[in-house]
Order: sequence, then C-alpha cells, then structure tokens
Amino acid sequence: MQPQALHQWKIAVVGGGSGSEADISRLTAKSFRNALLELKIDHDYFEYDGQLVSLLQTYKPSHILNALHGKGGEDGVLQGLCEYLDIPYTGSGIYSSSLAFDKIRSKQKFKELEVPTPQCLYVSNQTKKQSGKTDHYFEKTQNESELLKQWEKLQVETDFKLPCVIKPSREGSSSGVSLCFDIKDVPKALKTAFHYDDEVLVEQYIKGFDLTVPVLNLKASAPILIKPKSGFYDFENKYTKGRTDYLLPAPIPPETLNQAQYYSEVLARGFEMKGLSRIDFMYESDTHKLYAIEVNTLPGMTPLSLAPMSLAFEGMDFNELVLEILRASISC
Repeated sequence: MQPQALHQWKIAVVGGGSGSEADISRLTAKSFRNALLELKIDHDYFEYDGQLVSLLQTYKPSHILNALHGKGGEDGVLQGLCEYLDIPYTGSGIYSSSLAFDKIRSKQKFKELEVPTPQCLYVSNQTKKQSGKTDHYFEKTQNESELLKQWEKLQVETDFKLPCVIKPSREGSSSGVSLCFDIKDVPKALKTAFHYDDEVLVEQYIKGFDLTVPVLNLKASAPILIKPKSGFYDFENKYTKGRTDYLLPAPIPPETLNQAQYYSEVLARGFEMKGLSRIDFMYESDTHKLYAIEVNTLPGMTPLSLAPMSLAFEGMDFNELVLEILRASISC
C-alpha cells in the first residue's frame, strides 16, 4: 500500500550506473533531489550498482524515483527488480519499458498501431536462430570492406536506397547513431552501431526536423520543434547548452500539431505507458508529414530536458511535475 500523504513518503532516487548515459542520469537525479528538498519530502540517492538491492532493503523506501537512462533503467531491468522487492516505482512497467527501449520492436508496434514511421530494415550480426526479430543477417566482422560487401548485397536484395539513419536497436540518447548520405559512410556507421548492439535498425532518412511530444498520464503536452545549429540532434547537441534551438510553441500547421498529439496519445496507450513519457517524431517540413521514430519511457529531467520545458509552457512547474510522476508510481 502506497502512503498518500507527502510526509509519509520516503523516496529512493536511483541514478547513475555504468552505461553511456550515466552522467545524464545523475543530472536527472540531481534535479529530482532539488525538487524533493524544496517539497520537504524525505529521500536519499542510490547509485545503480551491485550494492543497490541490499541498500534498498535496508532503507525501505515508499517509492523508487527512477532517474536512470539507457540500459538497466529503461529496458525493464530495474522495473523487474522493483517488482521483486515489492517497491512502487515511477515510470512505465516491465513490458512497456522493454518494448519501448527496443527500436526494432517499437517500429513493429508503430505499424501495428497504424502510426506513420520511416521505412526501415532490421539487421542482425547474430544467427537467425539467436535473433527472431530481424530479416537480414551480417557476418560478425570489424572489417569495413567486408561490411561494405554485405551492405551492397543487402541493397540488391531489398532495393533500399540512401540516405539513411543507422542506429543500434537498444541504446539511448542518440548513442551509436549515424547519418549516411553516401555508401562510403555505411561501413563505419554499421561498425559503430554493432559496437552497441547485435541488432541494428537501418531507417530511411527524413529531411526535416525532430519534433517531440511529452505525454503525462496519457495526455499529450505541447510539441517542441528541435533545430540543432549544426549537424543532427546527436548526444552533443542534446546535452550542450546553446547548440540547439527549441521552438515552443512549435511553428507547424495547427492540423499537424493536433496530429502529433493524437499520435502520441495513441502510442502512449498502445505501449501501456505510465506517468511521464515522450514520443519523438521526424517532421518533414516540405510536406508537413510526421513519422514516429522513438518512444521514451523515462524522459530526461535535466535543465535542458524537453518534457519539463513543455509542461512548464502549459503551466506546470518542475516540482509539481515531480509530484505527478510520483503519484503515478506503479504499485507492486
């Protein structure tokens, strides 16, 4: 049973870890802790490491406030641990988290829900017996010439044309993502993506801008149009102040804005999201078309993060948002 009064709450903020997004996770955790201090809610911070289970069993929190990003925190692992320990936790459940974190399975879900998404190929360097999700298999190699030969064969088989985006299926914050405008770019992009995961998504490039829509308790918030000052919206442009312009309200036609919010709510329900999530689209500026590219079950809550920016635009301050995230905690 979750205690309802704030003075009864005892929050364990879990962050960090050893993945590529650990430092961003710690920034989210710091923002959460600042809010909890201002709200005068009892809490402590716990690093995501081998001591976590014993420390949580000693601390006996009323809730776990999940500040993790990436593997271990967004993919269902921490969610399963919380359920094993019988501790309510923030964010979506095991199924939703594991589904959303896997870009290949997410793409399959977009199609099932009839939400537009770029054309793509699913490629694995595992054997067919190991990977049931992918249609195309590459021999494991670090040799870029061999990767190029395998890519050329794949192009002949599928008639897939450049430009494209190559990304690991299970990784976050644009880690391992490459844009390929020329065939000479492809081998290095595949090598980079396979460094992060054995399964890789090759996606048609959409000329336009990123558009993101936060969703709180299944209700879409104000979309934000994202314009990096150079390159694409990669890790550096996401987390370096001044490198990207965030346009809010998004300067897009009203019908496109409404469609973005509608699709976001369809996906939030279809993925069985809880609390705060975020849906990322590509906005094709010439046609005003939208293409879903990713679902994020644990949006960042750093000073540059988009979900609190959108909710603040609609009148919800950061502390109030943290309370809403906690109130939506999943009871075990």
